[in-house]
This record gives sequence, C-alpha cells and structure tokens, in this order.
Amino acid sequence: MNDEASALFERAEAHLATRETAKARPLLTDIQNRFGDSARLQNALGILHSYENQHETAFQNFRQAMALDPTNMDAAINLSSMLAGMGNLDGAQALLKRVAGVLTATGASEDAQRLLGYAQRLAAPPKKEGAVDLMRDYAGYGIDQVGYELSDG
Repeated sequence: MNDEASALFERAEAHLATRETAKARPLLTDIQNRFGDSARLQNALGILHSYENQHETAFQNFRQAMALDPTNMDAAINLSSMLAGMGNLDGAQALLKRVAGVLTATGASEDAQRLLGYAQRLAAPPKKEGAVDLMRDYAGYGIDQVGYELSDG
C-alpha cells in the first residue's frame, strides 16, 4: 500500500474511532475509488456501517474482508464480535480458532496465540451479556485495534 493510501486510511480510522462516520465515509469512498478494494477497506466500511446501525451490511463487509485476507485479525475480531452479539458464541469462537490456525501455518504464532486466548475467554463468559463486554475490551487483552464497539443495542 502506498503512503497516500495509508494516510487516508489513518484519517478515516481516526474518525471511526470517534464515531464520526460523516467524516470517515468520504475518505473511505475516495480510498475505494482510487485504490480499489482491500480487507482493510472492507473492515473499515463494516465498522462505519455498524455505527450507522446497518448491521447486515456491516456483517457482509467483515465477511468480505475475511475473504480478501483470511489472516486479517481486525476483521476476524469484528466479525466474531457481531456473531457473539447475535448470540452465536460457538461461531465466534470457531472463526477465531480458524484464523489462528491460518496464522500459525503462516508463521505468525504470536498473533495466533492472542486469538486463541481470546477465543478461550469467549468459551466461558461469566454471563451471557459478558461475551459482548469481552469483545469490547479485546484491546486490553493485547489485540491491537482502534477499539470499536459493534453491538450497541
């Protein structure tokens, strides 16, 4: 990715981190028009759509991000967050384990271990609504992400 695209992504992601979707949207559109599709773009669009309560579209964006890059930890975490928010904890955990397996096979064992640890925490949440809380604090568990909250009611 070139420096210009990276700078645009950083600006868009900073706006998403503060839920400024109206400022992020034109940047993401510009990225898509100028640089084409990518897992990073689809993940950012998924976050934008989730903030705008377009959850089906967000879900599809995260799935597309995973299709473009099966090792994209951000998209895996966001997609598993949506699955957990829908009550599909088994699906969320299976997704994280699958991505961890791919990461291990590609030599990214440290990232794989972080995802596996996170998947284990999902396996036995203290209470049903606790699973979503776990998703929200994954950054504190050592997984780098801006810290998006995907399930706000």
